[in-house]
Amino acid sequence: MPMKEPPVWAWWGWEPLPFYLHYKKNAPGVHGCTDEELISWYSWIHDESTVRKAAETGINHIVTHFVKGFGPEHERHDMRLTAELVEKCHRHGISVFGYIQYGSIFKETFFDDIPDAEEWIQLNEDGSPVLWCSSTDRYMPCINSD
Repeated sequence: MPMKEPPVWAWWGWEPLPFYLHYKKNAPGVHGCTDEELISWYSWIHDESTVRKAAETGINHIVTHFVKGFGPEHERHDMRLTAELVEKCHRHGISVFGYIQYGSIFKETFFDDIPDAEEWIQLNEDGSPVLWCSSTDRYMPCINSD
């Protein structure tokens, strides 16, 4: 389907809140923020008035969070927020692209949700887990795992 206007897009809460809270000391854009500041900002980016203002400035596409690898139960709240954000965006003529990270598993939370997922981890030749970008708390899933 051809676009009626040129795309003007924005990153929009690229990560779910647990990611920002987990990496607040290192994540771009949130370095040094307190938990309270992150929670307030995250609420603001999901607010209808923010979406309306974005549409008024000409934004017609956003990329936002959907699944990051914390586990289905740990991300359920954020997935619901994303669904609500999509509805708000559509009311204001904004298309939404959801960011899905299928290539990493946060071991502390994902295994709480799905204990058998430990069998999904990609292993090095020495039997150690393959890490996501050298991050010791994120494992790579094995693409050959059932």
